[in-house]
Amino acid sequence: PDHLADGHLAPALDVRRGRPDAEPRAARIVDLTVAAGDEIDAEMIALARAGEPDRYVAATLAPAAHRAALIAIAAFAADLRRIPSAVKEPMMGEIRLQWWRDVIEGFKGEALALGHPVADALRDAVRRYGLSTEALVAMTEARAFDLYPDPMPDRAAFDGYISRREAVPFMLALSVLGASADTAAKLGDMAGRAYGVTRLLAEPSFGRAQTDGVR
Repeated sequence: PDHLADGHLAPALDVRRGRPDAEPRAARIVDLTVAAGDEIDAEMIALARAGEPDRYVAATLAPAAHRAALIAIAAFAADLRRIPSAVKEPMMGEIRLQWWRDVIEGFKGEALALGHPVADALRDAVRRYGLSTEALVAMTEARAFDLYPDPMPDRAAFDGYISRREAVPFMLALSVLGASADTAAKLGDMAGRAYGVTRLLAEPSFGRAQTDGVR
């Protein structure tokens, strides 16, 4: 498929969705053409595309001026998502999550570039759009639960988990696109709950034992 003529990010998708032997959705999302002015790190693009394909494709369809920030949010979510499956011991995952919390805390000051493409792009997005650092920390807290096989204690805990894990990225993206704080919170929460439950149902790692307390 052709990319957009202006050379900016444009999704190129394999549309053979009806074929029983079609590749998984994430695999069908191929390389994008990035204009030199976009300055979006290729490693960050690859991480967002592989780990958060839906958010990634949505970012490519957004106005060019906001794509870097949206892809940074998607890449951050993707990095957090892979931590539980990348570590053998929960403590190693906790260390990685704490590293992110420390990095995010540094966004409040005049922290220099870290040389980490996702962290640096996320810092730029926070400064440009006034994104909530507390919301970013909340995303790390959701993934801390995923490090352990403990059951969800109750419905309130489940709702909080879904909000921090899936609704917050929607809220941040809406803020980037110019939504008011109230609108971003309201629409992000609704989208996050629906999207989050759908994702959980598709994740074999999130089994019945973890939802026994949810009624």
